[in-house]
Amino acid sequence: MSFEQRTHPVDFESKDTSSNGQDETDVNILSVEDNVPSTQAHLARRLGSRHMQMIAFGGVIGSGFFVSLGSGYHTAGPAGLLISFSLVGLLLWMVMQAIGEMSAFVPISGSFMAFASRFIDESVGFAIGWGYWFLWATIGISEYNTMTILLSYWNTHIPAYGWILMFNVFFLIICSRGVRFFGELEVILCVAKMFFILLVMLGSILIAAGAIGDGPVLGFQYWRDPGSFANGVAGVFKTLPLAANFMVGSEMLGTTAGESSSPARDVPKAAKQVVWRILFVFIIGIILQGMIVPYDEPQLLSGSNPTSRAMIAIAMNRVGVSGIGHVVTAFCLIANISALNGTMFIASRALANLGHIGHGPKFLAKTSKNNVPVYGVIITNTLALLSLLNQASGPAVLFTWLVNISGVLAFFAWMTICLAHIRFRIALKRQNVPLSALPWTAPLQPYISYVGLAGSIFFTLISGWTSFLKPFDIISFLQAYIIIPVFFILVIGFKLVRKNPWVDLSTADVTTGRSLWDPEELAKTHGAKRWKQRAKELIAG
Repeated sequence: MSFEQRTHPVDFESKDTSSNGQDETDVNILSVEDNVPSTQAHLARRLGSRHMQMIAFGGVIGSGFFVSLGSGYHTAGPAGLLISFSLVGLLLWMVMQAIGEMSAFVPISGSFMAFASRFIDESVGFAIGWGYWFLWATIGISEYNTMTILLSYWNTHIPAYGWILMFNVFFLIICSRGVRFFGELEVILCVAKMFFILLVMLGSILIAAGAIGDGPVLGFQYWRDPGSFANGVAGVFKTLPLAANFMVGSEMLGTTAGESSSPARDVPKAAKQVVWRILFVFIIGIILQGMIVPYDEPQLLSGSNPTSRAMIAIAMNRVGVSGIGHVVTAFCLIANISALNGTMFIASRALANLGHIGHGPKFLAKTSKNNVPVYGVIITNTLALLSLLNQASGPAVLFTWLVNISGVLAFFAWMTICLAHIRFRIALKRQNVPLSALPWTAPLQPYISYVGLAGSIFFTLISGWTSFLKPFDIISFLQAYIIIPVFFILVIGFKLVRKNPWVDLSTADVTTGRSLWDPEELAKTHGAKRWKQRAKELIAG
C-alpha cells in the first residue's frame, strides 16, 4: 500500500467545547495504524492554538524580563542588547519552524525527544529526554527561589521556606486538575502579564516624552550619551548567552502538540506566531526602556532587591514617581507564577514520556482519570523543594550548581530539534513520501535547519566563554561545560547497554502517531490572509 493510499482526510465534528457554549470545530486526530499512537502516553487532547501559544509565551516571558534585563543592558548597551536578542530570535525562529513542521505531522507527547529516537538514534533520545526534564526541573527550582525573593519585598512575617511549601501545594493542585484547566489558567496569567508589558511600554514612552513626573524630554538622549553600545562587539558576545537563556522554552510547543485538539491546524499557527510575539516584547521593550535609563546607571546592578533593579522602576524614581515598586513586584509575581505553571507542565510531561517509551520506569507514564501524568507531577514538584537549599548558606552552593549546569541543555535541545528535522526530511525523501503529505511545510526548509544546527552548536561553545578571561575561572568553566561530557556519557552508556542499531533513514518510522487532516480546511487555515486577519491572529491567537 502506497503512502498516498494510507493518507486520507478526516471528518470534522462540531463539539460544544468553548466556554461560551458556541460550537468549535475540532479535527479528529488518529494514527495511521491505530486509534491511539503507540508512542504517546495517554494524555488528553484538549489544548487549542491559543493555549499552546500562551504556554510557550508564558514559559519564556517570566519575571526576568522586568528585573533581569537590566544586567544585559548594562553590559551591551541598548543597541548591543538589541543585536543580541535579534540574532538569538532569528535562531529561535529556525528552531520553531523545524519543530512545528514535525509536530504538525506527528503530534506525539515527548515531541523532539521522540523525534530524536526516531530519526537520529534512540540513545540520543534517551540522553536529551532526561536532560530536558532536568533542565525544566532546575528551572522550576530557580523560579521558586525567585518567587521568595519577590515576596520578601513586602517584608511578610512568613519565612521563605513557608512560601515555598505553600506554593508547592498550590502547583500540585493546579497540575492535578487536567490539561484544559491548566491551559485556561495559563491564558489568564499571560493576559495579565501582557497587560503589564503594555503598561511598561506606554510608561516608557510617556517618560521619554517628559509627560510623567518632573523629568525632562528624553527622546533617544541615552542612545547618544552614554551611547548605544557599552562594550562594543564584546558586549554583544557577552549578552548572547543571556538572550538565549531568556528565549529558552519556546520549543515546548512541540511537547504541547501531544495534547492539542487539532495539531495539524494549531501547531503551525503557534509555530509561526509565538516567535514574533516574543521578539516583539523583547525588541520593543529594549528600545523603549533604553530611552529612559542610561546603561551606566549604577542601580541596574546594585539595587537592594530585584524590583529596584527593574528599568521601569528606576526610571519612575528618577522622575519623582514613588510607590512603583509595589506594582512592579506584583506583576513580576504574576509572571513568576505563570512561568512556574508552564515549567511544571512541561517537566511532568517529559518525565511521563520517558516512562512510556521505556527510557525510565514504567510507572512514570501512569495517568489519572483527568489524563494527568500523576508521578511526573509529584516527582517534579517534589524536586522543586530543592529551592529550600538556597535558604541555607552551605547548601546554597549546590543550588547554584544545579541551576547553572543545566543552562547549556537548552542549546542541546535546539541542536537536537534541528538535527532531527534534517534527518526527518532525508527519511521522507528516501521513503518517497511527498512533502504534500505534510499538513504544513515550513519556509526555507531544510536549509534553515542546517543554519539552526550550526547556531545551536555555536551557542553551546560560547556559553561559558567568560571563564577563559584572566584569571581562568575553573568553577564557571565546569558549570558551563560539564554537562557536555555527561550528555555523551549517557548516549554511549545507553548504546552499550541496549546495543540498538543506528537509525536507518530508509526504514525510519514516519507514520506511527501521524495526524490525519482535511486538506481543504487546512488550506483555509494556512492559506493567504488579509493583513487585518494576520494582525488579529498575532495579537489574539
